[in-house]
Amino acid sequence: HPPVFLFLRMGAEAALITAAAASLTALVDAASSHATPLVAVHRAALHLAEQVEDEPAASSAAFQEALSQFRAQLETLENALSANIECERGEISRLAHTARSDAAAADALDPEQLVAALFEPARAALGQRLLAARGQAEAMLQWLEGRRPKLLAEVERCVAAGAAKAATTAAAPAPAPAPA
Repeated sequence: HPPVFLFLRMGAEAALITAAAASLTALVDAASSHATPLVAVHRAALHLAEQVEDEPAASSAAFQEALSQFRAQLETLENALSANIECERGEISRLAHTARSDAAAADALDPEQLVAALFEPARAALGQRLLAARGQAEAMLQWLEGRRPKLLAEVERCVAAGAAKAATTAAAPAPAPAPA
């Protein structure tokens, strides 16, 4: 019953390839999950700053510079993380496609050997790329972490200035009615 054996072998190869691709995807997902809360802290600080951006005190050069630099760096970080994750997912998809094609063409190799030959070097390379991307992201996160106190201090200054102006306006006597 050779056709049955071939069918079973193709099923085993597909399962091995799917499992190997899923394990690589899990590494990428873990890296993404690790970065998400770290970025969220800085996104929240930016959101606070954007809420006071229309205050008169926010027109100061210090506030505008802090906001603009912080926003640009955060967007650069988010774009880099997103691009890296999409690139890695694309590489994994291409690798799985190549493995399926190679499995169909290579009758001599054991399915486990074929998957190991393709996916083990890919796993090592992925690990190196993820470490490099993490290093770059950590450098950007450190920059943001260093600038976040300055940005939040500017937010507090703007809020305090707005509150002081509101208090002064509320304490000012009402204008006298115009004579008739």
